Amino acid sequence: MIPYGEDWPELRRYVEGDRAAQLVARYAQARFSALPNVYWCISNDGDISPVPGRRNVDPPTINQIGRDMRRREAWGTLLTNHQRRLQGYSFVDAEWSDIITLQDRDQVAGAIVLQYRKLGSDPVVLDEDRYGNYISPAHDRYYFRRLMWANLLSGGHATYGGLNTYEPFEGAKGIRGIHGYLTAVRDGRLDDGAADFKHIRRFFEEAKLTLVGLEPNDPMGANDGHAVKVIAGEKTIIAYLQNSDSRIAETADVRETPATGRLHLPPGEWRIRWYDPRTGQWHSNPNGSQISGGFTRDFEAPFSGDAVLLLTLP
Repeated sequence: MIPYGEDWPELRRYVEGDRAAQLVARYAQARFSALPNVYWCISNDGDISPVPGRRNVDPPTINQIGRDMRRREAWGTLLTNHQRRLQGYSFVDAEWSDIITLQDRDQVAGAIVLQYRKLGSDPVVLDEDRYGNYISPAHDRYYFRRLMWANLLSGGHATYGGLNTYEPFEGAKGIRGIHGYLTAVRDGRLDDGAADFKHIRRFFEEAKLTLVGLEPNDPMGANDGHAVKVIAGEKTIIAYLQNSDSRIAETADVRETPATGRLHLPPGEWRIRWYDPRTGQWHSNPNGSQISGGFTRDFEAPFSGDAVLLLTLP
């Protein structure tokens, strides 16, 4: 992500025709757009408002810059904008916008992703929630594990903020600059909030699944995303049983008991498999490998903690 920054007068000078501001924007786009790991964020952490203010930027300014960048964009590099926490995304319908970028807090049920999926058709990214070192939750590893699974099964994805990699390197014992994740955790500069992310990839690789054709379906799990998150297709159901000991996301920890959940299954003979999201291990169902659908069924994981339930039809 390469934002123009938080200097809102620069944005205003651009739309007012300032040649230097426009040349900077054109040069940056020409220089970096061809790189495969770049997308453009027009403003960062601002209030989208027509009212003058230190961190305010009006919608017409963002829209004009977005349209100009889209017109100049030869490589198809993605464009978005970033707003202050809890303020949503103001450019869902803008023709230049490619990503719905959100900043919120405690979205462990994926509610804001579900909300914006209904409003627009672009990918939804929860770009900022809590961080490993800023407004950090009490139980980092569980919080960020459930944040990732919940938002993924809501049809979007979250990101993880740890070290301040956008700032100059501060030295071996600092928390600023580029540090390896495992090294930072080992040295006590970062909690282990991202420890279980690798198991998400492993789940999909070993199950030979993608999310193509699957849609969020929390009503199948009693419509309580804090308890059970569901995404489903014609022959596949993925349910994440959060097994939290509290509804307060900041302080909640996982219960060290088998996760339970209730799902209303479509008709069919469903194959059952369990996946432990903190170990990456698969488990067979102790009461048989299949269950008949067409009914509301209760499930209990064969291990303690939160759990992922995979149901498939032949």
